[in-house]
Amino acid sequence: MQAERRPVRVVPMLGLSLLLFLGGWTALWVFARYEAVATFARWRANERSFGRAWTCPDEHVGGFPLGIVLSCDHPTFKGPVADGLFQGELGGLKADARLYFPTNVAVTLAGPLRMQEVGGPRQLDAAWTSGLLTLRGSLPGDLDRGQLDMTGLSVGAGQGATPPLGQADRLTLGFKPVERSADVRMDLETTVAAEGARIPTLDAAFASSDPLSLRFSGFLTQLGFTGGITLPEVLDPWVAAGGQLHVQSLIVTKGAFQVDAAGRLGLDEEHRPQGRLDAGFSGLAPVAARFGIPLGALQVGGLLSGLLGGAAASSDAPPADLRLPVIAKDGRLKLGQVDTGVRLLPLY
Repeated sequence: MQAERRPVRVVPMLGLSLLLFLGGWTALWVFARYEAVATFARWRANERSFGRAWTCPDEHVGGFPLGIVLSCDHPTFKGPVADGLFQGELGGLKADARLYFPTNVAVTLAGPLRMQEVGGPRQLDAAWTSGLLTLRGSLPGDLDRGQLDMTGLSVGAGQGATPPLGQADRLTLGFKPVERSADVRMDLETTVAAEGARIPTLDAAFASSDPLSLRFSGFLTQLGFTGGITLPEVLDPWVAAGGQLHVQSLIVTKGAFQVDAAGRLGLDEEHRPQGRLDAGFSGLAPVAARFGIPLGALQVGGLLSGLLGGAAASSDAPPADLRLPVIAKDGRLKLGQVDTGVRLLPLY
């Protein structure tokens, strides 16, 4: 007589395992949601310590089961910006982080952005088609890298201002801390790319409505986060620490005019730009004529610069008709040894 076989309870075991998995995943999501809300609160507290107050009248956290999505409609801002006290409002933002990669955050920015000086006349308005800020690292102060991508950007001095201060079909800003020191200072790798930019003041200066394109890569050195709010509080320690902008590559194109440059810039004792960029120019003649700069003197200066060992162009620099240094010193801007007549004003 055969022994009676016990039924194999596979289905109940699978069901129990699934319930345990779903329960564990739900608990993980709830914990991640709590951490996301706490991180956002820490960031706002950090901003308040710098005198900047952010409010979110309609905060919502969702994204279950695969991510954490924190959204806020019409967040408001009040605090110091540069040399004034401003208040403003953003159309909305949505921060999205995947549960399996929580240090990668994608923040969708909805326009418009409107800012008004408190008790003053200054206004700033910006609108865009799409805006995405990607961050990698931990907030509020341990970011590994970030990038802002915007399309259809328009910036004006007040709602409906005509013409706008500037427009761009596409704008990309990137940053990456590359070195930190014991005194909380660091070097910051930066990149900027703009396509289809239109700036009325430049159009008037160049007598050209051709769109501008720009590519920049370089480093900001000796940046410090010491609680400064106003421009003097932020920039004075940076200048005192020997901070500079290292331009590895700058290429600007506007119609037939093109300049590529590399070098270093900083601020002098009167807070004016100073430094030297070794540059190459194409299509310079009409621009020089418009500013009353003698092209012949520039050509002689470029020849002398080459004979006297001026810096060689970088390997990725485009071909240029003329190479000579751009020098900012004592509030004056020179091309080689030719004074352009442009006076450099203090930043603050």
